[in-house]
Amino acid sequence: MKNIKSLEMLVEKTIVKLNNKYSKDELRRGVLGLIYLRYCKADNILKFNRDEVYKLTLLVGGVKAYVDIRKEREGDIVEMMGECEDIIEELNIEISETEKVELKNTVVDELKTVMDQSQVNREM
Repeated sequence: MKNIKSLEMLVEKTIVKLNNKYSKDELRRGVLGLIYLRYCKADNILKFNRDEVYKLTLLVGGVKAYVDIRKEREGDIVEMMGECEDIIEELNIEISETEKVELKNTVVDELKTVMDQSQVNREM
């Protein structure tokens, strides 16, 4: 599938750009940490676990969150994240009720992970 392959390449490039622009510490906490975590999970899904392709929908909205926290309206990262969202919307992924519950649990787990990491950073 061409769109899936394009998405895989864009997700990889986005992760590289984030790694080059931010420290590991920055990529572990807050909203930026959540965005980074979701892109890493998406990369894993696209490469190794296509059965969970519905989880890619968690990337939608990431560009708005990134713009809100970084105040960057332009640039490579914003552009690539926007392209990822466009491809995901074009894929028109249907999500079952069971998958919706799993997505909710995934979001809760992600938030706990990011909050726990933020707590560890404050204690240091």
